[in-house]
Order: sequence, then structure tokens, then C-alpha cells
Amino acid sequence: MNVNLRNISNIELAKLFDLAAKADDRHLAKKIVYRLAYRHHESFEAQLRYLGKRAVKRENYSSFNMVAKLWKDR
Repeated sequence: MNVNLRNISNIELAKLFDLAAKADDRHLAKKIVYRLAYRHHESFEAQLRYLGKRAVKRENYSSFNMVAKLWKDR
């Protein structure tokens, strides 16, 4: 799936990350994390930490598992 992530807001990108995690699409999830990190001038790891905290707060376990997979792959 080819998606242009430049025109999507940060909130929508976070929601799209949740959908990619639910679909277990590691490639799309990694692209989203890199895009969010680029926008916030942060590192890939810092953005993963934020998404992990967000997943725990919302009790979204599929997103948390995707963060764990991406953290292990980095």
C-alpha cells in the first residue's frame, strides 16, 4: 500500500499507526514513526517511546506490541 504521509495530520498519523498495528503491517508502521519523528525533530527511539506511552494509556495492546517489535528491529 502506497500512502502519502506528508498531508496527513499528526493525530491522523497516530490513528493510522494504530490501524497498521492492528493489521500487523510493520513496514507502514515504521514509515509512520519516521514521519512523526521527522516532524517533531526527534529521534526514531523517542517517537517510539511516545507511541508506546500512548498505547499503554489507551490500553491498545496491538499498538504496544508493534512498538515492541519496532524497538527490537531498530
